[in-house]
Amino acid sequence: MAKILVALESRDLAWAVKAALEARDFVVVLAPEGVAALSAIRREQPDLIIAGLLLPGLTGLDIWRHLASDPGTSAVPVVILTGRARDPDTVVGVAVGPGEARAVRFEFAELVRTVEAVLARSPPRSAAVEMVRAGPVTVDLRRRRVTVHAQTVRLTSREFSLLRALLDARGRVQTREDLLEAVWGAAEVRPARVRAVDVYIRRLRMKLAAGGQQIVTVRHVGYRFAVAVEWITFGGELPGGSAGADPGTAGATKRR
Repeated sequence: MAKILVALESRDLAWAVKAALEARDFVVVLAPEGVAALSAIRREQPDLIIAGLLLPGLTGLDIWRHLASDPGTSAVPVVILTGRARDPDTVVGVAVGPGEARAVRFEFAELVRTVEAVLARSPPRSAAVEMVRAGPVTVDLRRRRVTVHAQTVRLTSREFSLLRALLDARGRVQTREDLLEAVWGAAEVRPARVRAVDVYIRRLRMKLAAGGQQIVTVRHVGYRFAVAVEWITFGGELPGGSAGADPGTAGATKRR
């Protein structure tokens, strides 16, 4: 499924958009502002970007211009969100070039329709497919597939997001509040919700079995992954098209 990067002026709105897109099985990555969005675009290599017209740091239109000027990202479509009726025509009139930019007034149904229509005309970017290995756990980030000792483990969307947050920390301790914000959203970071993290950690440990033993409790603080995390980037699709494929093939690069 396609990966979408979302960068909006409002964090709560960004999480609402994320939820709407994940309900349609898109993989969604969030960025807090324009400069961070550019870095995330290069790191995550999304198939489409949703950016706010008034995004701080760099506006949605600024991001589109940056991408259009780089041959490596010029074909990535950008959907610019605006709440003002006069903006769509203005933005579309400016955003003409090798990549595609389309502005829509914010409405969930219209946004999803626009995303699906744009992606239907844009082939997925398969130049970089990432896997993560941490001990016996292997995670295919694009396909959202998890294996432990090459056996597939079925996770819910929230369990997968929790695992991803722990892996992203690369061994650093994540407080319960950190994990709440990363997985549930900033609005959920309150004392009454903190124990929800413990419940999901227990579920994740059970499902990951031997891999779950690598999720260590740091007393009175939070959780961390105890083994080294290895990120593997391929020059094309995964060998054999499966999450459990051996990444030790030509074209794969590793980073920790």
